[in-house]
Amino acid sequence: EKKNKKKKNQISIKEIKEARPDLIWFLNAFYVKYNPIAMDYIMSKNIPTTFYFGVSGRIPYPEWIDTWKKFTISFPNVQELAEYLQSQGLNAHYIPFGFHPSQYYKCVREKKYDVSFCGAMDPNISGKKDERARYIRSLKKNKRIAVYGKSFKNKVANIPVYTYKTHKEQREVYGKTKINLDLPFWSGQHSFYEK
Repeated sequence: EKKNKKKKNQISIKEIKEARPDLIWFLNAFYVKYNPIAMDYIMSKNIPTTFYFGVSGRIPYPEWIDTWKKFTISFPNVQELAEYLQSQGLNAHYIPFGFHPSQYYKCVREKKYDVSFCGAMDPNISGKKDERARYIRSLKKNKRIAVYGKSFKNKVANIPVYTYKTHKEQREVYGKTKINLDLPFWSGQHSFYEK
């Protein structure tokens, strides 16, 4: 195995230097936690950092405080997390889920599915343990259900699985579905799955 092999979700100092950013916007806190060398460089250059991410309410706040402290400003969509970070003196602001204007707008068309889901499976969790796959499987008695996301192939028995790549394709799925499941990104324990 090569030394310093780049792992998934890692960014390099070289990439940061080439981009010369005024601000670094992370998809989620995991990129910060698992990029300590890059984060030391970012902080040494006083480059502001932020994130807006649908983190699970189950993420252990105290154990992650050193990670949260590395953000100049954060926009969690879990109100309890925003309040916790504020109580720790951090610059955090609760912002509910947003939307992409090219993705979400009313389109009138015949409904092909009663229920659909667009998304990807967590590669680190098996199909049997992935809560989203389990939830989708529980709906298979509904004859008009479809899943869009190739990683779910062979994980949701007797439910058709299709691929999609763009917001436009995702919007078309939403347009022909009565109910589209907006399941949490978090595939493990989550209060959503306990109801």
